[in-house]
Parts: sequence; structure tokens; C-alpha cells
Amino acid sequence: MPSRPSEFARLALEVAHADPRRARQLATAVLSTVGGDQVSRALAEHALGLAAKEFLDLDRATTHLRRAIRGSLKAGEPFVAAQARTSLCFVLLSRGQTGAALREADRAAAVLRGQEAGQLHMRRALILQRLGRLDEALEGYRRAIQVFRRANDEVWEARVLCNRGVLHGYRMEFAAAERDLSRSSHLARRHGQKLAATQVHHNLGFVAARRGDVPTALRRFDAAEQEHRALGLSDWVGMVD
Repeated sequence: MPSRPSEFARLALEVAHADPRRARQLATAVLSTVGGDQVSRALAEHALGLAAKEFLDLDRATTHLRRAIRGSLKAGEPFVAAQARTSLCFVLLSRGQTGAALREADRAAAVLRGQEAGQLHMRRALILQRLGRLDEALEGYRRAIQVFRRANDEVWEARVLCNRGVLHGYRMEFAAAERDLSRSSHLARRHGQKLAATQVHHNLGFVAARRGDVPTALRRFDAAEQEHRALGLSDWVGMVD
């Protein structure tokens, strides 16, 4: 078990996507004990922002992530701030603030390298996808997948494949969509990423709907809804679809 606030904060970040409730508990504990350690405080705020995003509280997520950025910069840690910007750009995208999301992505790009740059490639590609710039988005996902496969990082590879599978669905490339999403689901479940696997299940329903297979789409949406409820979360996107 971690013994220092910084270790607890980093653990909270690691589990935020898979178990947002635990991430919130860990990060809250860090903030109550960390004192003047600005870096640990910033990491905890980042984890709280990610957890809030999973609970669909975008206002709270934005507040925590901006605190993480300010705290990191105050501590002289631009790399930690850039990591938080990478998460913030996705939250801003979810709020419909695509211009602000791209600006945060560009600020982070000036700092990040390696796997963190791969994460940013993925997030920026998603912004471009939402803007309808599908060819640019596809190239961004390709670059991200290259980074994660070189690093043998299957958790982040699964996340990119999930997003790219949806993009293929929008392009009516159904075989490619099913292939990416099936691979994403396999990797997510292999690494215990329950929430990620549930989101893939939902996206498989989206692809079936785009293909015109309504019974399969509804079965997949029902399964994803049940899996979300088991995790204590709401599948609001599934309800819309």
C-alpha cells in the first residue's frame, strides 16, 4: 500500500477511469492530509476531476482540473500541469467548448512527450472527430496507437481503439468498427478496466444501430445499462442513443 500522499494521489489517478468512487476517496484523503505539498495536491485534484467526469458532474470536473493546473504551475511542474490539461480538454469538449478544448490540447502538446503525448493525440483526435474532421481524427488515433503499442500499454491502446471504433461507425466502416471495439473490449477486460469495457459494450450498440440492426443494438444498450448500474453510474449516452 502507498505510504506517502504523492503515492496515494498517483494511485487515485491510476484507478480514476476504472473505479471513480475509489479514486474520489483516495484523492479526498490526500487533500485532507497533504499540507503544503503542491504537487500531491495537484495530482489529487486531477484525480477528483476525472472522477467527477465519470459521474457526469462536468462543472465540478472543470473546477478540480483547473485547480490541478494552477497548483502544478505554482509548484514549477509544467509536465504535471500538461497532464491535467489533457484531461481538461476532454471535459471542455463534453461541455461543447471545442475551441477551448483545442487550446488546452495545444498548450499541453508543447510540453508532453512519450506516452503522455500519445494520450494527448487521442484526446485531440476525439475533439477533431466531434468537429467532423474525420480524416484528421483518424490520423491522430493512428499516431496514438503507435505510441501505446511501442510502450506495450494495452490499457491506453484499448481506449484509443474504443474511440476509433466509433469513428469507423460514423464512416459506415462497420467491419473495422467491430474489429476495433472487440479488441478494445478484450484488452479492457484483461486489465480489469470494468468501466471501459462497459463503454465499449455501449459503442458496439451504437455501431449495430448505424448498421440498421435494431434488435442487436437494443440488446447491447440494455447490457451496457445494466453494467453501468452495477458500477453505480448512469449510462446517459445510452439513453440518448
